[in-house]
Amino acid sequence: MGKRILVIEEDTNFLCIIATALTEEGFEVISSTNSEPLNSLMEINPDIILLDHSLGCSLGQVICKELNEDPETEHIRVLLVSTARNPGETKTLGNSGKYITKPFDIYKLVGEVKNFLSS
Repeated sequence: MGKRILVIEEDTNFLCIIATALTEEGFEVISSTNSEPLNSLMEINPDIILLDHSLGCSLGQVICKELNEDPETEHIRVLLVSTARNPGETKTLGNSGKYITKPFDIYKLVGEVKNFLSS
């Protein structure tokens, strides 16, 4: 089985596209439209989290910061998926976080995930 990826995305269409593309690349994908799986990170044990920047009342950047500050989760890589001014842009956030902006090319996202996991 491939690396385990937790995908949390509010938009069900984006979630389906992302999960399908990653599964086809051999990744084990756990997907959700809300942040509830974050309460079970020790059991899920993802290699990377793809996290929607806007999750109802939570901001992905805040969640990313909290994960980085917790010794039990600081090793988990986080790729924030965000709507922003520069589509397809990728930037680094702290020690273990990056973000990519919507809309993006799905192949670019898969490439970013692979690069992020190998770095």
